Amino acid sequence: MLAMRDVQWVAVCDVLKRQRQAAKNLVDTKQGTQDCVMYSDLREFLAERTDVDAVLIATGDRWHALASVLAMRAGKDVYCEKPACLTMAQGQMVVETARRYGRVYQTGAQRLSEPHHVFAIEMARSGRLGQVHTAYADIRWRDGLLHDWLPAEPEPPKDELDWDAWVGPAPGGPTIAPM
Repeated sequence: MLAMRDVQWVAVCDVLKRQRQAAKNLVDTKQGTQDCVMYSDLREFLAERTDVDAVLIATGDRWHALASVLAMRAGKDVYCEKPACLTMAQGQMVVETARRYGRVYQTGAQRLSEPHHVFAIEMARSGRLGQVHTAYADIRWRDGLLHDWLPAEPEPPKDELDWDAWVGPAPGGPTIAPM
């Protein structure tokens, strides 16, 4: 989206300082300014930037649904990387929020536009596969177990990475109060 002429990037938000700075540098270089403002807290960004029409959610997967809902509640249209959500309840929450607040929401599911996926979807919708009454989704890592756990490291300084915000709504993480 940075290459689009009718899009002006005015702010970046990331809990990781080096990512935030890298994004700002990219935006400022592309736009030929030093005007891009950095935020480390999504809630602060959404509350302060009433001039922003739309946001791109490119967080860790566990934040996609919550960040999208918070943004739509703050009056922003949303483009969110996939996956849009991790549970059916999160997906329903995103859809209901978009409807309730009259926001535009799109998630990046480009594979659905690939010819073999279009064909499979049409087969299901047209009834050529018979009546589809149950669908299963599986988001487990390969055999259901992730085998490459790394040893624990000390938490970085909060000004480098807000660990609690990064963990966010992940199981066992801190509770993040919605706006």
